[in-house]
Amino acid sequence: MNNGKACRQLTALMESTIWVRYRDLSKPKQLCDVIKAYFKKVIKVDGQYAMAKVTSCQLESYPSATEWISAQDKIINDLPICDIMIEDSCRKCYMMFNLPNTAEWQTFAFTPQRTVKVETVATTVTHLLSFGAHLSRARGLAPDAPLFVTKNGRG
Repeated sequence: MNNGKACRQLTALMESTIWVRYRDLSKPKQLCDVIKAYFKKVIKVDGQYAMAKVTSCQLESYPSATEWISAQDKIINDLPICDIMIEDSCRKCYMMFNLPNTAEWQTFAFTPQRTVKVETVATTVTHLLSFGAHLSRARGLAPDAPLFVTKNGRG
């Protein structure tokens, strides 16, 4: 089989908008290398976008701490695909820096129980959920009522 025919077979199943990018390539190895390089770039950009979402994921953008933590978990669980790993210490920092800028939450962030260095992400999450439940009770909210009223949707 000649190189041109091999390239045409490789691109035959591609959507036409994608195929246009590769139609001038006539060597199968070159075609595969170009496609691989493109997808590495896409994955890297997706990873940078995902990291930006994690670092700017504000608690008050979600009705509850539970939904906020779930949204972060979903993003963080996809990061290994992009060769990005977040250490527990970084995850805790992202959580603490993205708390609301209210007296209640600022006090929570700086209490002695929150500053213990051996604390894990799981215990940080437990403290956040517990504090969120405490605030809900203190405000007289039903257990399923949103702690925060979202303005622009979620995330």
